[in-house]
Amino acid sequence: MKRLIFLLFLLSAHASCSDLSTITSNYINEINQLKKAIGEAEIQLIYDKAREYAKILLGLVPNVQIKTLDRINAFCDLLNLKLKDLEKNVDSENKNISLKAKRDIENFKEISKFLICCSKLLDSIYLNQDIVDLMLRKIPQFIPAIGKEITVMLQVLELLISSEDFFDKVIEKMREFASQFPDGTYLMSPLLSAAMEKVEFLDYKELLKNINLSNLSFCKYLKIR
Repeated sequence: MKRLIFLLFLLSAHASCSDLSTITSNYINEINQLKKAIGEAEIQLIYDKAREYAKILLGLVPNVQIKTLDRINAFCDLLNLKLKDLEKNVDSENKNISLKAKRDIENFKEISKFLICCSKLLDSIYLNQDIVDLMLRKIPQFIPAIGKEITVMLQVLELLISSEDFFDKVIEKMREFASQFPDGTYLMSPLLSAAMEKVEFLDYKELLKNINLSNLSFCKYLKIR
């Protein structure tokens, strides 16, 4: 119980942190300064600052080990059960019932993939912070967006821990996130977009090493309606 309370405190602190926008601005400033830096000492100093800001944006808490995947997997198992229950309505003669079942099935699949990929990323970073360095070298411009995606997963995890009627709240939160832009969509970072194509065999270190994720063609919309 103490571990869950401590975890809930950490998640709340990260997800509701009022100065995340300031940290994002500071991070972007350091990345821009890094492009103009001259000399090994100056480059290392700026890089170290950018790395610390990146770790905060990505949800890393110093001197702790947070594992998120077990709880996220448990929720995704519940999604899968509800998905299977909905399948009997797909062929309903009532078009409204059939369309809603089809929509919810696709929503649940998309939510499950997104949460698992975000959870695997955060857990992977905790196990091997070299992944942060890979991200800084390969896709530094996308770290703030990836941080937002991880934050949503952490907010979902907080709901799973703190709320008895978490299911509908999680679905609503994911709908809100997927429609946050004025046009009602959310374009994912290339890292999460690529990861959602490889959920079962996901290795973030290999993904970052072997694919040019600076290519915006990897970006996919989060399809939750």
